[in-house]
Amino acid sequence: MSIRRILFWVVVAVIMYIASCGVYAADGDQMKVHMINVGNGDAALIEYNGHYALIDGGFATHAGQYKDDKAVAGTCRLDKTGSISDALDGKIDNLASFYGNNLFSFFEHFDNDLMELTEQNDAASIMDSASAYIDAFDESELTEDEISLYETHRDAFEAIRSRLGGTYKKEPEILQSFMELQNEDLIKAEPKDSMLFKYYTALGYEYIYQQAHQYMRGDGGLYVKNNYNDCLTYLKKMGVTDLDYMILSHAHKDHVGGLSAILADDTIHVQRIIYNGTSYGSGNFRIFEREMMDREADGTEVIVADDEKNNQFLLGDKVMFTQLGDTERLPAYTREPDQTDEADKDRMNHIVNNQSLVFRVDVGGESMLFTGDAEGQKDAEGNNRQLEILSGHKALLNVDVYKAAHHCHNNASNVNFNDAMSPYFVLTSCGTSKEPHKTARAALAGADMWLTKGNGDAIVATIAPSRFTVNNGNGKNITESPKYTHTLDYTVGASFGTPNSTKAAFAAGGKTVDALRYTTTAVRYYNPPAGSIRLTAKAGWYYDTIQRQKSAGDKGVSSSDWQKGGVTSLNGDFRGTVYYRFSNKYGKSFVRKTDGFETRGNRSSIRKGRIALAGYNSATLDWYPVKGVSKYKVWFKKGKKWKSAGTTRQLYLTARKLPAGKKVQLRVQGVGKKGYAYAYIRTLKKMAAPKVKSRGGKARVSWKKLTGAAGYQVAVNAKVLSTVKGSRSATISVTKGKKLKYKVRAYTVSNGKTIYGPWSKVKKYKI
Repeated sequence: MSIRRILFWVVVAVIMYIASCGVYAADGDQMKVHMINVGNGDAALIEYNGHYALIDGGFATHAGQYKDDKAVAGTCRLDKTGSISDALDGKIDNLASFYGNNLFSFFEHFDNDLMELTEQNDAASIMDSASAYIDAFDESELTEDEISLYETHRDAFEAIRSRLGGTYKKEPEILQSFMELQNEDLIKAEPKDSMLFKYYTALGYEYIYQQAHQYMRGDGGLYVKNNYNDCLTYLKKMGVTDLDYMILSHAHKDHVGGLSAILADDTIHVQRIIYNGTSYGSGNFRIFEREMMDREADGTEVIVADDEKNNQFLLGDKVMFTQLGDTERLPAYTREPDQTDEADKDRMNHIVNNQSLVFRVDVGGESMLFTGDAEGQKDAEGNNRQLEILSGHKALLNVDVYKAAHHCHNNASNVNFNDAMSPYFVLTSCGTSKEPHKTARAALAGADMWLTKGNGDAIVATIAPSRFTVNNGNGKNITESPKYTHTLDYTVGASFGTPNSTKAAFAAGGKTVDALRYTTTAVRYYNPPAGSIRLTAKAGWYYDTIQRQKSAGDKGVSSSDWQKGGVTSLNGDFRGTVYYRFSNKYGKSFVRKTDGFETRGNRSSIRKGRIALAGYNSATLDWYPVKGVSKYKVWFKKGKKWKSAGTTRQLYLTARKLPAGKKVQLRVQGVGKKGYAYAYIRTLKKMAAPKVKSRGGKARVSWKKLTGAAGYQVAVNAKVLSTVKGSRSATISVTKGKKLKYKVRAYTVSNGKTIYGPWSKVKKYKI
């Protein structure tokens, strides 16, 4: 083969490849989202054109602590469990009996004592008080007993004080001696009146903070461990030395833990820190708070999130962050739960989860939602973070990519919230076998989902106009292999155009059906128009090939009747649904079904459609259009006379104040045309007061049968206590010895809707 021919086929192959890529072709406004694998912690690095925003930092854990859902041997001396002998090289055996088994626990203990001493909970006041207690210490002002105790442990006191701000060495014996002092009666007794206790507490507070700080820096000290933190390790691997934004969604340790190490590392510059403004009583958060204050003193801007002002900011010149949801309700301080009380832990964890900051991120017309651990259920304070956001920011929730809330737990699966988002893709930080929860997966079944666990040190999603790809930590493209794929097929029950008594949900001429994003088209109540309905289904990034198929009467689909394209026209006399099939270049596909639609062809004379109760004495009638007619008049029969129900330009009308408890006849006529179309409907009426008797210590309530009723409800003191179908009586457990008020009403079901009659008069009775 000649060189010219070889070049020709190479060019052809390149052109065909580019063409086959279609919407996957490279484009400029791309944003990368690095979901760092920190077990079931959270850390997401947003990258755009050399600019970075870090949302949360995962645990303060060893690098590689979680791999493929399995914990690696070894624990972090900061916030992971493990033996104290391991943490302190075997030289301290009983430290756990004092404060737990990690530096964060030690720090939290001293921090709590200082809050009690100072009656303050803000970090700045506590830091100032600690310094003041250390500076004010005067051995000569101690009591004789305190002097004796101080002399006995002078070496420990002086060694600890001399280490403040100095060089750190491994001195576990000194630390053990100092820690054991907390069991001394003089240290425990009347701490607010004791100079020695203030001195001891302030020294411990400062010393343990600086031990943790040195550990996080990895440059010496009691615990020497370079790159101990997953998030910090990943930033170093990526060569990130400048963060435009560090964002903390909320204070739990699986989100805040890794941020302290980044702030302690002088090689990483942080321009701005954004958090929700509330302090939290854990050692993890309080150390982060001190590191944040140190950075602020060095010029880092610290921003308390506010959704009413300064609620938007740019990363680079294109990536827009928008905060969703109010933060003003958050307290200045939230206590950590009692770790020995499971109920309190559960209660407080939900409260702190619902303090999460939520951000929508937009770039090049594509969007993503970051929700922290915002829950979809009420916490103990009555807050439901997802519903709050849904109520105040619904228009901003519709996004392309969703970073799953709370590791995709079941308490972060509000259906209405998820429906408002309707994401194409979901990225999930998780590390345990229970994540993501099956309830959450079901609530997000209209999207493809990729997980961090089992994918190395990160999954990296590239988001750009008309392009979405996911790579694992080894750089392998796993876009075509989501852990969970679309599972919602044929999800909608057809309604075939139930009459709407208020307005038409759509008119003839066209409707866009974004069937990729939604589980239904949500067109359930409308007036069937004359002429045609034009449905247009839109393609997405990942599923970019559309086929369609009409199904008269919703009899299902045929494998041979698929047609190309997303535009469907319905006209003439058609009642049925439309099926859409979406496919991608990886051979994956899913099918969605619309609600039921109905169109009506023009007639030369009037013809009724359907009639349904709209209330116990009102009914909606619809009809087929008459050619050349623009108005229609409706009557109902009362006794022997016809009474006007109104005139309309629509193809339906709701007739009100019909005779109650009767079989009522209605008729419709095209104005200017001869001839009527007739329809009948059975209305309900107010029932007579029920009879009440005592039977076996319970109330037996009975009533006369009402023609047209499908069932009845019984209320006692205005509360419905029984609903029965067909029966003319009900036996109810009620309060004895007190006269109660009983009443009854009928109901029926009309066109799938339950219609209730008016309540009867009240019958008073005492058992």
